[in-house]
Amino acid sequence: MKKILIISYHFPPSMKVGGKRVSNFAKMLPAYGWESYVLTIKDHYLRELDLERLKDLNTVRVFKAGQLPNIRQIYLKLKVLCFSIFKRRYFALDELEELHVQTKSDVNPETPFQRLKYWLISLFIMLPDEERSWIIPAAFRAFKVIKLYKINCIVTSSPPHSVQLIGLLVKKITGVKWIADFRDPWMTPPPNTLALEYRTALAGKIELWMERKVMQNADIVLTTNKAICNMYKKSFNAVDSSKFFCVTNGFDLQEYDSLKHLNKYEKFTLVYAGSLYCGRSPEAMFKAIRALILEGKLNVNDVRIKLVGYCGYVDNRPTKEIIESYGLGSVVEVSEQVPYSRSLEIIKQSHLALLLATNQPFQVPAKIYDYIGLGVKTLALTEQGATADLVKSNGVGQAFSFSDIEGIKKFIYQAFRDKDLPLSQSSMEVISKYDTRSIVKDLASLLDKAAS
Repeated sequence: MKKILIISYHFPPSMKVGGKRVSNFAKMLPAYGWESYVLTIKDHYLRELDLERLKDLNTVRVFKAGQLPNIRQIYLKLKVLCFSIFKRRYFALDELEELHVQTKSDVNPETPFQRLKYWLISLFIMLPDEERSWIIPAAFRAFKVIKLYKINCIVTSSPPHSVQLIGLLVKKITGVKWIADFRDPWMTPPPNTLALEYRTALAGKIELWMERKVMQNADIVLTTNKAICNMYKKSFNAVDSSKFFCVTNGFDLQEYDSLKHLNKYEKFTLVYAGSLYCGRSPEAMFKAIRALILEGKLNVNDVRIKLVGYCGYVDNRPTKEIIESYGLGSVVEVSEQVPYSRSLEIIKQSHLALLLATNQPFQVPAKIYDYIGLGVKTLALTEQGATADLVKSNGVGQAFSFSDIEGIKKFIYQAFRDKDLPLSQSSMEVISKYDTRSIVKDLASLLDKAAS
């Protein structure tokens, strides 16, 4: 068998959704002639773990690398020491980070000191991301694994995009075949992320240069949808367009076998499973539900909304405060993050799944594939782009702009009326389309091409 080393910051037991794509690759590639090895971050650097995600990965050899201390970590540790001395009690690092609230001056510097702080953060902490201190330890570990196990290809999967710099280093030094996998865009097109708030003009130019070097040196570049794949071909026209390929996300149908016996909730239930950040807000859904209740089409006792994950705040405003403002306190349930298996159960038992994609015309949230695989109709709140195209073209739901309350309201009411109807045959065909086994088979063909 040929051998592949997959390098990804996010990999089980990390709870980050990006690790799911990588773990599916690692788990299924051996069936197509590729023995999988994985390089990821050590567990103690992860904030939250879900050990259930390690199921079925026993045959995958996993290596882990640490991080070098960065300026921010050194600063915080010194602050912990000072706080502990002067406050006369021990402060944990996590507790101190929670006390730090980003202020307007952090991203809109006014005084010379603030501008210096902003410049230092941009170049020495956020370039290209906070995980940059993993690059050197991971690269050295990759060199050893490649030499010891005679690796044929490496795959680097991002974000964080500093992972691609590991691939660039390894490629330059070892000459191994390299596939750069972009789960989300980096600099092209400009992303809407926290990193933008701390990106000076100089840092932006450096990152664009880094991105271009990755595109030039990778043997194959993977994206998760055709829209960003075509964008890359146009934007990097000096690079051979034949190296760009789309390998979509998907789901392992076998993971859903244990859920087949589950029935829908007795009450009509809408679910959102994920995080509320970067402008993501369920408020449009609240408005639509409130309107349906006032019109007498829904009763508060007929409907439930479940927000599962990091959903406590919307743009620094408590979610429960927003819920109460619409009089939906008895309708909406806000839950903490749950294990992946439990989130699948909740989605499966719900009648409608909410998907939020704000300012992401070239990105598709990975959560939609769980919605599709579990046969739950999707209500997507997004602008025109890759997410809306996927929802509409596959007939798995409807996509609306956040301002189209009337359209959202009609869709929810129709879903309420159809809640007892069985899954259609066309939906079953779409589910088969995104089974990860067929997707990984296509990936294996690309790897064979690169290796040869």
